[in-house]
Amino acid sequence: MELLLNQGELLDLGKNRQGLIIICREGSIWLTQKDDPRDFVLYRGRQFEVRTKGQVVISAVRPSRLQVIPDESAACQNSLALVVLQ
Repeated sequence: MELLLNQGELLDLGKNRQGLIIICREGSIWLTQKDDPRDFVLYRGRQFEVRTKGQVVISAVRPSRLQVIPDESAACQNSLALVVLQ
C-alpha cells in the first residue's frame, strides 16, 4: 500500500504491527513507537521494520510518499487500519 502525506500530517498505524515494513519513497518521515525510547527519521530509499507491539505513529517532515508492506506472519494478518490526522 502506498500513501501520500503532506508536511505535518500524522499517520497512526495502530498497535501490534510487528513485521510491518515502512519504506520512504519520497520526502522524509519521522516515526515513533510506544515503549521504544528512540525515534527514527527515514529519508528517500530508507526503510524500517516494526519490532515492538506498541502503537506506531508517523509524521511527514515534508511532503512524502511511503509504502507500507505487511508481514506475511500472523502478527500482521489483522487488517491494516490507518488513521491520518492533520
